[in-house]
Amino acid sequence: MRSTMNIFVFLLIITAICVQAETECYTANGADYEGVQSHIESPLSIRTNFTPCVMWNETGISMFEGLPENYCRNSNNSVFPWCFVRQEGQLQFHLCDIPSCKTPAYRGCYRPNILNNSVSQPLMNGRHALIGDPRMKIARCLNFCRRRDYTYAGLKNGHSCFCSKWATLDERESVLDADQNRLPESNCKKHCINDPIHACGGENAISVYDTRAGMCGNKYMNENHGTIYSPRWPGRYAHNLTCSWTIFILQPYANSPDYQIVFSFVYFDLGRSNDTLTIDTTSRLIAGQPNHVGGFRGSVIPSDVIVPLTRVKMVFLQFVSDHEKARNGFTIKYKVQRVPRITTTTETIPTTASRVADTTAPPSASTSPSTSPVDVETNHAEPTKPAVPATPSNHTTSSETQPANLPADGPEPKATKDHSVVILFIGIAIAVVILSMAVVLVVTGALKRRHRKAKEAKANRPPVEFNNPVSFSNESKTVTGV
Repeated sequence: MRSTMNIFVFLLIITAICVQAETECYTANGADYEGVQSHIESPLSIRTNFTPCVMWNETGISMFEGLPENYCRNSNNSVFPWCFVRQEGQLQFHLCDIPSCKTPAYRGCYRPNILNNSVSQPLMNGRHALIGDPRMKIARCLNFCRRRDYTYAGLKNGHSCFCSKWATLDERESVLDADQNRLPESNCKKHCINDPIHACGGENAISVYDTRAGMCGNKYMNENHGTIYSPRWPGRYAHNLTCSWTIFILQPYANSPDYQIVFSFVYFDLGRSNDTLTIDTTSRLIAGQPNHVGGFRGSVIPSDVIVPLTRVKMVFLQFVSDHEKARNGFTIKYKVQRVPRITTTTETIPTTASRVADTTAPPSASTSPSTSPVDVETNHAEPTKPAVPATPSNHTTSSETQPANLPADGPEPKATKDHSVVILFIGIAIAVVILSMAVVLVVTGALKRRHRKAKEAKANRPPVEFNNPVSFSNESKTVTGV
């Protein structure tokens, strides 16, 4: 029974991981977390007695009374979302362990030393490191390792930086994806010595980051979705920068009317300077004339930018900063997806000849996408508008409808429309089946124990008096019945 329950708990954890596949945070310290976890332990923990958070409006602290219910939050720029818990009758500050709150550039919390073929070796295999650096912060470590051509950077104990680069993808994943090498996220929450609002690992734990985060420019060759961070992320960008990112759109998505690329601004803060982020496209891989899509300034998060890929093979993002005060920058998600199917309505109109004609209303001029470039100035605080397609000046929008066998849209080009919903329902179904099996096993075990006890009681019952109906005669050597 104990082994069965262990399997049951393990399957529940796997189900929870599948349901919470999407990240809920794009900032390094979880300042953008808006989830509903209301206890300090990880929901993937095998514990059953979670420590609940205190309702924010019951803390007696006015600055927190407006926060929702008792959900973990990071409204004061701590190293991670947190809440108050009640211990020994007093309110105590405590960080929350939220596995789903992890920016894409962050790989996780790991042990400093791992076992490889039963041999202990350091997690980070680079020969360059910064030990006990009084200026240590995430951006400094990323830049240190990136300049030395490493792909990953690790921070430890708030003040040390280590670098790593694995020869093959399989070797890298065997290290970073192995559960025995990971540690709970709560082990990596010691703040950086030169940056109190971000964590730089722990005393015996290393926070590992992808060094592409915070690069001043990069090329995305075979990636249909990703995240682009401003230079020197998660800190402030520098003055007088010119950085460019290129996204190569490969087949079957390039120059296709069936697909579009969507840019979602997760975070955006360029202040009131002339610092500008622009998006352009081209229909040719070599010497293509760029077409302007949009320009963005200010500190209000812009609406999503949707670019049809009808005549697009490359997308360029360029960021230019001036000599004035630098700000915190931006975080932008992008993904290639199918264009939503355009449906038409058919009306039945009787004529004077008593005939029925089916006519399709022509598209209205007001519904056609704009063909002028978009330059967005976001200095004024305005409510965020719904996503509006930003069509380049010489792009043509296809008027053909999608074939019947193509899905309308989806988070990935070859994924179904409601992929996340399907995963959720599959997870729930698996949990229900597992619970049913557990109930059957518990009931069966109880019946077996009851039957065993009844059998043991019968075996220990004292024997009744024995009356033999047959008598023996020693003299006659005969046997007579009574």
